[in-house]
Amino acid sequence: MVVRVVAIVAVCPVSGGENTLALVIAELWFDSEQGMEAVLTSDTYKTVVFPDEKTFLDHGNTLILVGEQVESIGDHRAG
Repeated sequence: MVVRVVAIVAVCPVSGGENTLALVIAELWFDSEQGMEAVLTSDTYKTVVFPDEKTFLDHGNTLILVGEQVESIGDHRAG
């Protein structure tokens, strides 16, 4: 299973102007839910990555979507 995490920041002020906004989209891919949980609960994420995110993301206005990649069409090359 492949887990996809998409963080969508729809209202993100851009440095240089309070009325300048940007749409920011970040995708993170993990091999499993357990892998995602391991990364997001790691000491490195909590002490380094998350504090850094606060310098460029408004977590209060961030929409996070978590999905699972599902193969709906088989390999057309398979006989």
